[in-house]
Amino acid sequence: MAAEGYPGSPRKGDVISGLTTYVEGTEVFHGGTVFDLENRIVRTAGGRVLSIVALRENMADAC
Repeated sequence: MAAEGYPGSPRKGDVISGLTTYVEGTEVFHGGTVFDLENRIVRTAGGRVLSIVALRENMADAC
């Protein structure tokens, strides 16, 4: 996932939602994110902020 404006001038401070549900066989890797004062995950730096990996039997099931 990339920040709004990436790759030119990525916007900072946007709330990232939908990461509270765990799906077995998936991993979420953060880069350039932090918790804000309201305990929300927000974009803080850089353009590419999340990589999400799913391990399944085939590509269709992983998507």
